[in-house]
Amino acid sequence: AAGRRVVAFGQSGAPLPDDPKAAPAPRLTPLALVVLEETLRPDAAETIAFMREQEVDLKLISGDARATVTAVAYAVGVPREAGVVEGPELPEDPEALAEVALANTIFCRIKPEQKKALVAALVGAGRYVAMIGDGVNDVPALKTARMAVAMGSGAQVTKGVADVVLLKDQFSRLPEAVGEGRRIARNIHRLGRLYLTKTVYAAALILLVAVPGFAFPFLPRHLTLAALLTIGIPSFVLALAPSDGPLYRGHLLRSLAAFAVPAGLATALGSILSFFLVDTVAGDGLEAGRTAATTTLIILGLAFVLLLERGPGREHIAIQSYMLAMVAGLGALYALILAAAPVRDFFQMELLNSTEWFLAMLSTAVGLIIASALWRLPAIERLETLDDAPEGP
Repeated sequence: AAGRRVVAFGQSGAPLPDDPKAAPAPRLTPLALVVLEETLRPDAAETIAFMREQEVDLKLISGDARATVTAVAYAVGVPREAGVVEGPELPEDPEALAEVALANTIFCRIKPEQKKALVAALVGAGRYVAMIGDGVNDVPALKTARMAVAMGSGAQVTKGVADVVLLKDQFSRLPEAVGEGRRIARNIHRLGRLYLTKTVYAAALILLVAVPGFAFPFLPRHLTLAALLTIGIPSFVLALAPSDGPLYRGHLLRSLAAFAVPAGLATALGSILSFFLVDTVAGDGLEAGRTAATTTLIILGLAFVLLLERGPGREHIAIQSYMLAMVAGLGALYALILAAAPVRDFFQMELLNSTEWFLAMLSTAVGLIIASALWRLPAIERLETLDDAPEGP
């Protein structure tokens, strides 16, 4: 039950028979019992715990007996209720094999060709499979996996086919690699939302204002300033900042569109409304209208930077303190630009009076309401929640 191997040693003075199968075994005098136990790597349990926290679906595949494999698995933290399958029980049908591979965790008495078949079944089921191995028997399965990880003390041929080699056989390096990879994946998701939002509102401005021939609410320098404060600087900070939020597993383009289309349309409509209210309704002139529109554009852009992690099922995620500090700093920088006459004149903007500020803030609030309403549309929610993309490892 403990998964240990026991070897008995004995001696006999009788000569060995020529045909061991035909003659009875000589009487042996017991000398000793040697108990062999698998030695766990000191960082194995910690690594397994990290993978489980990161929702990585673990599979233990071994050619050893059931008792040995399960004892090792339980010792490193695999739940005792995890499914266990032995090699002779594996179906040959690929679809049935995929179901077994997905439903179970521990696989014992597995032949090399069965290892390869299990990995192929998981890959065929849409999983991103990373396999760790050290022996020659692991080579076919390693070559089938999306990522092959070999131990530094393993066979040379195994290291030759691996994508990653753990030089000192340290499992503790894996959490670092997984964490860095997931940080990059999360940042790609966040920055993709940010840049696609800009594309959407730029396209909306062209369709709603430029094509009909209305006065455009921005000068090129206004858009440059807005892009710097809401895209350029946030992108730089987000690329370097930690990202500990959930790893999105759905369809990337759908998720980007589900955020960016409402945010981009709301930004465009809010900016147009701000320009119209100040320039036309209040009659304060083109420069005041463009300043108000730029103000609304920047405030909405910074608000959506704070909401980059949000979406259906992720409303509970707290806004990180560094995000709040960054947005507050960028807002203060814009206020300084408006207050400094030389810089303000360079951007062809003017100080807003209280009425103009009120209209700009009102337009900003309308933009946020529009974005919130669009995000709640069933079609947009389906884009965000539909998960037909390959799952993570």
